[in-house]
Amino acid sequence: DDDGLASRSGQYSVQSCRIAASSPIWAAAAAVPNPGVQLDTATILLERIGALWNVVAVGTSNVGCEAPAQVQTELGVPC
Repeated sequence: DDDGLASRSGQYSVQSCRIAASSPIWAAAAAVPNPGVQLDTATILLERIGALWNVVAVGTSNVGCEAPAQVQTELGVPC
């Protein structure tokens, strides 16, 4: 859906946050559904711009394609 995770507030938790050592402006995390919630686990790709982390992409496939190839591999994003 176009609303992404914002429309699912309280239905998932963010886990497995990791920052790419090769380019620490890139990070990834997992949006894991809470018990009893029928959602697939999604990958979240983030990019730091200044002091803020911005969500670049969220999904279950083709996430992270915006990041450099080495970062995609390092973070294990499903591009």
